[in-house]
Amino acid sequence: MLTIGLLLLTILVLGTVLYLTESFFAVWDRLKLAPTWLFALYVIAISLFLLSTIWMIWKLLRPRKGPEIGKRESRPTEEGVASRLEKAQAAGVEIDGVQGELNKLAIRRADESVYVAFFGEISSGKSSLIKTLLDDTGNEIEVSVRGGSTRRVQEYRSDQFQGWVFSDVPGMNEVDAVLDELALSEARRAHVVVYVCDSDLTRTEFDQVGHLVALEKPVIVTINKSDLMTSKEQLAVLAKVKDRLGKLNSSSIKTYSLHVVATSTATVQKVVRLSPDGKEEEVERRVDANIGALTRAINTLVSRNPQRLEALRDSAVFALASSRLDLAENEFRKREADAMVLRYTQKAVVGALAAIAPGTDLLIQGVLATAMVREMCALFDAPVRDLDTQGFLDQAQKRVGKAVPVVLAVAGNALKAFPGIGTVAGGFTHAVAYGLIFDALGKSLAQTLNEDNGFSAKAATAHFEESLSDDLETRTKRIAKLVFATQSKKRDSG
Repeated sequence: MLTIGLLLLTILVLGTVLYLTESFFAVWDRLKLAPTWLFALYVIAISLFLLSTIWMIWKLLRPRKGPEIGKRESRPTEEGVASRLEKAQAAGVEIDGVQGELNKLAIRRADESVYVAFFGEISSGKSSLIKTLLDDTGNEIEVSVRGGSTRRVQEYRSDQFQGWVFSDVPGMNEVDAVLDELALSEARRAHVVVYVCDSDLTRTEFDQVGHLVALEKPVIVTINKSDLMTSKEQLAVLAKVKDRLGKLNSSSIKTYSLHVVATSTATVQKVVRLSPDGKEEEVERRVDANIGALTRAINTLVSRNPQRLEALRDSAVFALASSRLDLAENEFRKREADAMVLRYTQKAVVGALAAIAPGTDLLIQGVLATAMVREMCALFDAPVRDLDTQGFLDQAQKRVGKAVPVVLAVAGNALKAFPGIGTVAGGFTHAVAYGLIFDALGKSLAQTLNEDNGFSAKAATAHFEESLSDDLETRTKRIAKLVFATQSKKRDSG
């Protein structure tokens, strides 16, 4: 039957070739007799058809990346975050931190107070400014000459400012990065952010304000300690800061959401007094703190459009919750990927130990490797085709072929450390080598999917080649322990 089938196929192919040849020459003879313009048109049409066919084939066969994991809409909505949260919880992702943010939002919505966060670098005078705003209210506010006295978010209420809650957050650029994140998170939760600085904004301060404005967070930049400047210097600094911040305003951000004011918390001013005898002496006199411009700016933001203020606050919190969910999902995937690599490495070891006559090529092939690629891609929500999987495994196989001598040598040497195995190079060495290959294969897949946000056979192959030789001695000892434990368990159960 095979012989008859081969003969029929040969006749069919030969007949097709003869028919196409006859047709080609017949068309060619007619084209030579046709006008030049018709000949040129025919050639162009055939060329375009062939090029479009090649393009379609390339489009179908080229490696495709899946959707970018972690890339979310620029403005996460409440429904979108809730949907993602439900899916993440069903998958087993730790969502307590994300749910906590949404719970805080629910509490503040019910409270209906306006939350004003005082944000800025350490030693910029945030705590002193709040203390001045809440003077004689009985609130104990720690103010220290040493920078960084605020170590946690502290909330204050005052009868003087009914319905307002002032949040004192840790200063930015603390040694502890956790405090920076704490401050940024509270700034997002607030309705209004008062960004406190000493004078003109530094590059770091300008970037921080830009980050807040990009979130459509209403910001009041206050030039604190303005008592140390003359009136002329104050006006110059205010004009310069306003000019720089004007570049941050975009079509999506209302200009009234960004204010620049000058404040001073000093209640004592040093002046030079000239006595009747012509002597000069420095004395102190009591002055009123200058916070009127700040309270007016807050009032403007609060009274102009309170519904918009609520919407902007909610949007910022949803963005915060979304980013925390991204981190939780990444951590979950990392843990699951590590567990998956270990699981498939164990399967590879068991398969190698069970083999009656272990092979010497150690090629990556078969159901086990294909299943790991598919499962890993499913974990990272990256679609993969059989063609892409096979292409990656083929490329990995070539890398394995070159590394086999080194892998076998290191595996055999590692087994000498285990009593009872000694220099045996048969099934144990083969199992360790297979374990090393699958360990490298799984880690390269996880790294590629995490970096490229999709399956890329080329990138995965490059990572596999690096992983195969990376820290080979340590990895070999770990795999050898796994082999020994697997064999001992198998012997005990037998």
